[in-house]
Amino acid sequence: NMGRLSVTYPGESGPSHTSQLRNAGPGSFVGELPVKTLIGALFGCNYTNAVIKFTKVGLHTQNAYDQAASLFQFDFRSVQAYSQGMQGKVKEALPVLQEGLAVKEKLYGPSHPQLLPYYFLLAQLHQAEGSYPEEIPLYRKALAVCEQAYGPASPCAGLALTGLSDS
Repeated sequence: NMGRLSVTYPGESGPSHTSQLRNAGPGSFVGELPVKTLIGALFGCNYTNAVIKFTKVGLHTQNAYDQAASLFQFDFRSVQAYSQGMQGKVKEALPVLQEGLAVKEKLYGPSHPQLLPYYFLLAQLHQAEGSYPEEIPLYRKALAVCEQAYGPASPCAGLALTGLSDS
């Protein structure tokens, strides 16, 4: 159904939450669902209301909607897994984030800013686990993407450098 977005939380076998979406133009849908944003997760924020807006994903087709909804669900599951990982369930959380990173890398390439949350979240989980050899390359990848996309003096690059210095 093009007017609904179903969300499956980690540990569930099927969708348990649904957001009602409305058409906001060709290839664009708008709706609301309480989620934890990827950027919010980076800074340990509590749940907030995120406005979900899919734009420029293609024509107003079921396939375009399905692709946007699928990417959103990867991000949503990754944030939930990160939260679980920071509560001590790192081994369960890592595969979820690694899967999300792999999907985004395949779609966007390894140096796209869409990968930054995954690099940061995975690095933080490895740090929490004490897996420094896995953490450092993730912060280095994040730093390279930050510098390329936003410049070497950007807050993003500063966050990556801070992560590297703490490693």
